[in-house]
Amino acid sequence: MPEQVFPTVEVKPGATTKGVVVRVGAKAAHLNYEVVDEDGRPVAGSFIFTRLDQVQSFSTSAPAKDDLLVPPTPFRAAFEAKGYKPWHYGGDKWSDKEGIISLKSGEVLSLTIHLQRESKTP
Repeated sequence: MPEQVFPTVEVKPGATTKGVVVRVGAKAAHLNYEVVDEDGRPVAGSFIFTRLDQVQSFSTSAPAKDDLLVPPTPFRAAFEAKGYKPWHYGGDKWSDKEGIISLKSGEVLSLTIHLQRESKTP
């Protein structure tokens, strides 16, 4: 959980460590993606992730192709690159349920994102 404080526990070889409970979170899912422009050229930019169980979004710089670990909890994803229109998972219905990515632990979602250039005004 965000802003949760975790204690530091020192573990020594050959010694028994008592009074510690280790809780393992859910295994991550994978987002395999490739981002290209209208001509098929790779485009780097930024991913913006919004988990439905959190208020804040998370942004990360992203190369044109990668495999990201994502949480096995519902979230929305957008991709932005300078000179291109923003892309949203779910397209025009990104703010509806079609825009929600919900992966199970260990599941892989592969995406090819086609960006469109912004219109140049004279």
